[in-house]
Amino acid sequence: MKEGTASHTARSVAARRLEYDRVAAPYGDPAADEALTGDVADGLVAPRGLEPYPGGWRARVPAPAALPHYPVTLHRGGYPDGR
Repeated sequence: MKEGTASHTARSVAARRLEYDRVAAPYGDPAADEALTGDVADGLVAPRGLEPYPGGWRARVPAPAALPHYPVTLHRGGYPDGR
């Protein structure tokens, strides 16, 4: 980390926050929050996530409308109260 700059983690979090709309709250200054977030991100762009590479075979497969639901087998017994 360089003196006078934000850490990579802070920049990454700020870049991720820029992707979402700010939730209205009875406190704080939305304009100041946006300005600070943009300043901390300092041009860093959040990764696009699970978008397939444009030239790959996955780009030709249509994206599903929803994720599939599969039962999950856990190693802890499976009771909701954690027993």
